[in-house]
Amino acid sequence: MIPSLTPGQAREEAKRIEDFLSQHLHPDGKAVVGLSGGIDADVVARLTCRAIGPDRLKLFIVIQEDLENKFRINARNTAASLGVPLVEIDLSHLSLPLLSAIAAADPDERFRIDGLLDPARIKSSLRTSVFSTYVERGYVVIGTSNRSEYELGFFIPLGDGAWHLGPIAHLYKSQVFAMARYLDCAEEVISQQPSGGFWKGETDLEDLSFWLLHGEPVREDRNWSPEEMSNVSRIHRILTFEVIDAVLSQLTTQPDDQIIGNLVGIPLDIVSRIRRLVQQAGQIKRRPLRLSLS
Repeated sequence: MIPSLTPGQAREEAKRIEDFLSQHLHPDGKAVVGLSGGIDADVVARLTCRAIGPDRLKLFIVIQEDLENKFRINARNTAASLGVPLVEIDLSHLSLPLLSAIAAADPDERFRIDGLLDPARIKSSLRTSVFSTYVERGYVVIGTSNRSEYELGFFIPLGDGAWHLGPIAHLYKSQVFAMARYLDCAEEVISQQPSGGFWKGETDLEDLSFWLLHGEPVREDRNWSPEEMSNVSRIHRILTFEVIDAVLSQLTTQPDDQIIGNLVGIPLDIVSRIRRLVQQAGQIKRRPLRLSLS
């Protein structure tokens, strides 16, 4: 089982992260964090501000179709509490035209403008373009990915997975929650269901439930049978980030899924599905970048 972070451990870990950020940012270097209104970005923004101060930190949020207003409010409150201006970039008019152009140019791939997944990926790509623009102004991109997302492949490699420094990439999601409490993140941020914010009502745990049933990251929108939807609901009822993280922490050292299931207190098939998803994520999402001939 993963060790939970006590307040004292969270304090020590926060100091370690702050030292890491300070070490890798030049004394006059600038950092940029993309706020989403969620807990990972909130924690990263606070740690970065503690490490380098508000004057060297750029915070922005990208406004896109179907972004729930609560996330925008959360981002504003986070920036205000840190004394950092929030740059609000409205790209809500760009994602569907861009996806439409790609779909028209490459009909073989069956990109769906009316779906959920392709528009979400385009939104992530647009966020990346904002980071790229700031990089050319000399900013270092501070990532908000956590260890749970990375191991599950629950990220877009050239989207939210593209960053220079990953201060919480070694922390499981449940440990991020403990860090948020230590850093006095707003209760609204801590208590809300984590979400990519790509469509109204989206939650990470529901998305992961579909992935676990599918056996790998879901690449295209598809129709799900009543039996499949029943299984998704069953998986969703069992999943919490504590459960996911407990399983992830055991996979590399314990080959017997039944033992893990007994230890965590969940059915065998959920453990096996998580193991398969991690294996598939390694092939699909965690491919190395910039391989070349010497």
